[in-house]
Amino acid sequence: MARRHPELAVVLGDDHVATLRSTRDGLQLAYLPETVSRLGVGGVCLSMALPVTGRRITGASVEWWAEGLLPEGEARTVLEDRFGVRRGDTFGLLAEVGRDCAGAVTFVRDGDDGRKPSLDPLSDDDLERRIADLPQHPLGASDDTPVSLAGLQHKLLLVRTEQGWARPLHGRPSTHILKPDPFERPGLISAEALVMTAARLAGIDVAAVELVHIGDRDVLVVERFDRRTEGDRVVRVHQEDGCQALGIDPGRDHKYERPRHRDSPSYGRLARLLLDHAIDPRAEQSKLARAMVLHIASGNTDAHARNHGFLLERGTAGFAPVYDAAPTIEFSTTWRCALTVCGQDRLESVTGRHLALEARSWTPLRDDGPEVVAETLGRLADAFGAAAALIPQVDDALVARMCERTARLAGSLG
Repeated sequence: MARRHPELAVVLGDDHVATLRSTRDGLQLAYLPETVSRLGVGGVCLSMALPVTGRRITGASVEWWAEGLLPEGEARTVLEDRFGVRRGDTFGLLAEVGRDCAGAVTFVRDGDDGRKPSLDPLSDDDLERRIADLPQHPLGASDDTPVSLAGLQHKLLLVRTEQGWARPLHGRPSTHILKPDPFERPGLISAEALVMTAARLAGIDVAAVELVHIGDRDVLVVERFDRRTEGDRVVRVHQEDGCQALGIDPGRDHKYERPRHRDSPSYGRLARLLLDHAIDPRAEQSKLARAMVLHIASGNTDAHARNHGFLLERGTAGFAPVYDAAPTIEFSTTWRCALTVCGQDRLESVTGRHLALEARSWTPLRDDGPEVVAETLGRLADAFGAAAALIPQVDDALVARMCERTARLAGSLG
């Protein structure tokens, strides 16, 4: 079994900002006095849902924020078995793999050996083998590679160097996410590459991606937007997903907007976070509106709260680049949108007018919303075809359906 630790140091970038404890009543987060003094009570540090306070924070919001840093489903179960952590022990698993998480947060155990972060270069054969081994070794995590990232899909966290790919050792920040095409949904990765490329061509802020072939599989290489290179140093940039920011349970189906959930996410609630915490709420809400249009136009019915992110810096929040945008309608049986658009929860029921009214309901975007929607649809109309020329692996019929949907939305702006 994993060695039990009474508490973990919560480090943000290079600063020890809080401690996380596991108690009989659940997880307990306590900001350090110097953090409270520096940021002030109510300031944003780790999460918009966990404002700075001099009191200990307990309850579901801490549990859900911490769970949001870990993988889901079978990947989490495999990691728990690998590190001897009991099922559902969020604290215990973070103690084992929390040296490289989403954003700038890391977790350090008391008595960690302090080995210097370093790299383990991979040959082409090594890389192919590690991708093939992902079901048994999620994220590439191991004793010397304590990494974590949310999500259900198989992913490999690596560092790209001038010489090639390398494993991040002993807390070295990873710089890229490698996502192999899933055997159960062949073609998904190339379709995601097309949507992300089209978004970039349309001027939407998205994570940089590249489609490569490793062994006998297509692999999407995603450059992490929560990492920044400064000379020879990789700097972590803090971010959180929509569930963490709203203080919502990331498990089961709570990341989707559903009437049966008391505290359901929505585009309106995400927009309100930007109103409350962004330096320029109008500009940041425009980014959210463009992302919403992209998801509907491309047929992404899985754009749930965890697939929307926020960059946190100096106590403010901005909308993060779009990630995990794929035409999931082509690979699943559900037509239900992850987040409703002006009350519409079925993809083909959403019109351009619904998109415009949804964006118009956000303060302060308001009257600028319909213009942002119309402009984005106009750019995507050309971008999907241009992206298809760059990524010929995607079936022409799939691209045609995205183009037809985009034309329908543009023609129904009202």
